[in-house]
Amino acid sequence: MPNEERKKVRFGDDRILPETEQRLLEDEEAKLSPDEHDAGPRRIGGVVTLRIIVLIQAGLIVLLLETLVIGFVFRDEQLSVRCAEYLNTGTPMSDAVQYQEGERDASTRHHSRWRGPPSHELDEAWHDIARENLILVTDDEVRAAGKDPAKVVRLPPQYESRYGPGALALTEYGVELSCLNWIRMYIHAEYYREHDDFHIFEQNSDKTLRPKLDHCIEVLRDSLMCNAGTSIITHQWIQDRPRMFQDLHLPKKTCKDFDALLRWTKGREVDEMTHPIKNVIFGHHNPVNPQPTEYVYSHIP
Repeated sequence: MPNEERKKVRFGDDRILPETEQRLLEDEEAKLSPDEHDAGPRRIGGVVTLRIIVLIQAGLIVLLLETLVIGFVFRDEQLSVRCAEYLNTGTPMSDAVQYQEGERDASTRHHSRWRGPPSHELDEAWHDIARENLILVTDDEVRAAGKDPAKVVRLPPQYESRYGPGALALTEYGVELSCLNWIRMYIHAEYYREHDDFHIFEQNSDKTLRPKLDHCIEVLRDSLMCNAGTSIITHQWIQDRPRMFQDLHLPKKTCKDFDALLRWTKGREVDEMTHPIKNVIFGHHNPVNPQPTEYVYSHIP
């Protein structure tokens, strides 16, 4: 076909087109401009497809919202569990760890039941938290702590009928707080030399006490560095004071719920081996003896 004729065909002048090309053009026009009876079903199919897409999108939005709501409701509990597992590996106490946010005041004017001049009431307050009572742990819990159940002190057989088999243990926080309590009492040595509530100075000479207290300071140093506080302490100017004054009203902090740890510990204590604190002076209290089947080290490992 000459170029001129092809151009005419493109602009709709079909008088000069051969019959075969005319039919091809009509077929193409039919595809571009379908009849009304063909347009209906295609339009309906498109609407149905659009509705399905909208429903799917709506369903996804609802699912996303439900996920967000569930995550919002349980986020604190899940976070507490994850934190406890991450920060307290190898201990059965992870299940008892709970967190709570609270005010903290380390100022010199702040009073707590564990602060003040020595007295019977103050000693009882410290005894409540500085618990070195023996607790029972299972063999699996011993293994989780990286220890061999065959080489640790076991619960005496006469108590297994009540508690079941297991090993005797102490809590880390109990040892740390007991160390702090010994240091507190040593500071007030004159008071405790004159009172019978504690026998720390009767049973131990100063030569014996000092190395033990040095060890306690090391235990507390290690714990403080491991759990180093990261809050900042600002300063204030106080009238008639020449130097800046530390503002020890600390910001809120999320801490372990200590009462929850105490409840867990008390639930594990072996009642027959609990003791008043006055009888536990640097290893003087020994409620059990090695059984024939127990492993005995030849020296301190």
